[in-house]
Amino acid sequence: MMKRKDEAYDQLVREYKEVLADIDASNTELKTIGQDFIEFGKDIINKRGTLSFDKESIDSDVSRVMALIRKHDELIGKRRELERKLDEFGPLPKL
Repeated sequence: MMKRKDEAYDQLVREYKEVLADIDASNTELKTIGQDFIEFGKDIINKRGTLSFDKESIDSDVSRVMALIRKHDELIGKRRELERKLDEFGPLPKL
């Protein structure tokens, strides 16, 4: 019985580490896109009249951001669920 409990715990820890890595990657991607939007905003202000862009490209970028936010929210939910399950075994592991 103890072996099954250890295996279940080990599996949860692996999943938890994967989710944390996915969240880190998501954070990085969202920060990069945020920086791109900041630069775009600066260009709109500073290069008014000489800046060219197309609506389709902007709509595509905004849609991508919204998809990433949904994915990020799902990952946060999964992390919370795994933390709840891991908490049943005792304190969360130090990673």
